Parts: sequence; C-alpha cells; structure tokens
Amino acid sequence: AKRLLLKTVYRKVVKDFHPDDPAEVFAEKHKKGFMEYVENQVASGVFDPRMKSNFDIKALADTLALERDELFQYAGLDGLMNRYSIKDTKQNPIETPQYFFMRIAMGLSFNEKESTETAKKFYKKMSRLEYVAGGSTNLAAGKVKPALSNCYLLEIHDDMQHIAKSVSDVMLLSKGSGGIG
Repeated sequence: AKRLLLKTVYRKVVKDFHPDDPAEVFAEKHKKGFMEYVENQVASGVFDPRMKSNFDIKALADTLALERDELFQYAGLDGLMNRYSIKDTKQNPIETPQYFFMRIAMGLSFNEKESTETAKKFYKKMSRLEYVAGGSTNLAAGKVKPALSNCYLLEIHDDMQHIAKSVSDVMLLSKGSGGIG
C-alpha cells in the first residue's frame, strides 16, 4: 500500500514519471522537479522569495534522498500527504515526501548565515524521521506567511477586560492554526 501511494504521489508531482524508470533516471527527474517546484511556488507567491534567493537550490536538490521514502509506514505517509503536504487547487499534492522535508528545512533556515548548509542538516534529520516538526511548521514553513509555532499557553486574569482580550488573542492564534492551552 505504501509503495502504491508513493507511486501515485510521484505520478502527480514528478513530470515524466514512469514506474519502470531505472532508479538513477527517476532520481534525476525528481531533482529537476524539485528545482522547478521551488521556482514555480516562489513565482506564484506561495513561497517566500527567500526560498529562491537565500539557497543554492541545485545543491539542495542534489541532497534529496529518495530511498528515505521507504522509511515510512503506510499510515505515516498517508497522514503526511493528506494533512501537511502542499496541494494544488484540485487538492492533488504538489510535493513528494522529500520535497516536503526540504521545504520545511529551507523555511527554518532563511536567516542562517549558511542557509544552504543549515537546510541540509535539518533535511537530513527530518528525512531520516529522526526529527519531525509540529503541525503548523509542517503546514507553513517556507510560505509567505509562515506560522512556525504550534501551541500557546495563555494566562487569563480574573477581570473582564483581560478575559475579553484573551478571547480575542485565542481567536487570532486559532486563525493561524495555533493550539491553545
């Protein structure tokens, strides 16, 4: 089931995907597709322009390790693709699992001095499933309006003005997909 889901994702995302391609041919198509993916998402205004300007995209594409898709179990891959991957207007995925991890790594590395190298380090941890970011980070890293925090703990004082302000704060945090405690 996992392999079938992966092939379905590859077919939708990677141009000219053919299931009979030798591994090295598909790896090249996947890398080329990643570079186009970043370019297209920046051009369409979905990704922050720093996704293109702050990184060596070819070096990051060369870092992608397709074999790490095999680390997933079906339920984990299905959850990642259905809940957190970026989709087009028809709700089809526009990123493979490895594009997903690299997008997050890049989104977390915008402001680093060595942004490409930092993104590679983040990517290696995430793609090996040694570190998985929280929900809001997975949804928004790399985008124009990223929400990289997931949960907020609010203190509410026992007075009507502060309670009203806290309700307003909760609404704004919830709108940005933050969890409230």
